[in-house]
Amino acid sequence: MRLEDFFRYAATNRDFLPPRWDAEPLYLFEPKPPLSLRVSLREPRLCAAPNIARSCPALGDVLGEATRGWLLIGGVGSGSRFHIDAYGCGAWSVCLEGRKRWAMYPPEAGPPPGVALPEPGRYASPAPIFWFSEVLPCLPPALRPAVDIVVEAGDILYVPPGWWHCVLNLSTPCVAFTRNVAYGLGSAQGVADALAAAT
Repeated sequence: MRLEDFFRYAATNRDFLPPRWDAEPLYLFEPKPPLSLRVSLREPRLCAAPNIARSCPALGDVLGEATRGWLLIGGVGSGSRFHIDAYGCGAWSVCLEGRKRWAMYPPEAGPPPGVALPEPGRYASPAPIFWFSEVLPCLPPALRPAVDIVVEAGDILYVPPGWWHCVLNLSTPCVAFTRNVAYGLGSAQGVADALAAAT
């Protein structure tokens, strides 16, 4: 699909209305964005500080994939279901265009309401449009997310390791770039150990 066709789809798609548990508009998740974008988007200053950079390298650097990151493009109603970033990673995400709503739960809270754990290491989560419109409004204050925030173009959001997070795009187009940060994985052996523990 050409990018212009995707934007046309995103501007006219209403397949997700009314919200359903499994209804999701297309959401592009590009693991190899243009080199010019990867090079021009530097780590936030906090991540680049020498003491942080040594103990928390970018996951791509640990894996030998310099400047690894993901370009995400979607329309209103698309987004990412609740998940925890793999291998004990945290992440930073910069909103380049549009508006995104994030919900985040700390590790000690356990899986967010609506997320099922059918077996260890596996989970099922409703579509973001359904969770934000149907699940969240019914939650008592004690079960609401620790973080419920809207980010706009130019905003950077940090996701700590182990935090459940879900993202709903609120506008068309919505474009973001995200990069994982590998905490405690200072070597390729650390990644291999994390992968072995996950299987």
